[in-house]
Amino acid sequence: MAKKDFMMNFRNVAYCDSLTYIDFKDFLNLVSKANKYDFEVYFENIKAYPDGHEICFSVPVHGSPDVETKTLVLDFSTTCRAPSTWIVRFFYKRVPETGKINCSVSLSRTDDGKHAMHAFSLVTFYDVQGQVARFTQVVCSGPVNSGGTIQGGIRDEDNSEIINQRLLVRICVHIYKCHGKP
Repeated sequence: MAKKDFMMNFRNVAYCDSLTYIDFKDFLNLVSKANKYDFEVYFENIKAYPDGHEICFSVPVHGSPDVETKTLVLDFSTTCRAPSTWIVRFFYKRVPETGKINCSVSLSRTDDGKHAMHAFSLVTFYDVQGQVARFTQVVCSGPVNSGGTIQGGIRDEDNSEIINQRLLVRICVHIYKCHGKP
């Protein structure tokens, strides 16, 4: 993918101390050997496709005995034939005592483009060996006009086998129907 097709602005990353670009397998190898995570967010994938864009990022969650909350706000823009700007908001909360996990994603389009684009977000939970701990789920999906937002979430109250594990939450955002006529 040419860099001119996609730009990301890290100034709005809300909580992370550092950003790291590494291969998914290298990331899992690092996490499996570490006692704690040295970084908060890692970007695995930024791609352009014939009719859209994909960005994938992962947030490690620690599996500590305490309540754990993660929040991430990221803005990015596509610079293709029909440029657009977006804000992704990710929220994760785990309460070990109750066995509840809450994970939500919202996608907001902030440009003033004239036509609707389509977007969806996928969330997958992996263990530190790279095995799927909870299958991929579409969290939000639909057309997004200028100024519009789509959002959705996962509430998982009966997944005791993953509640206290160190996990990697992978979020993939897909923007499509943007390479047509603006």
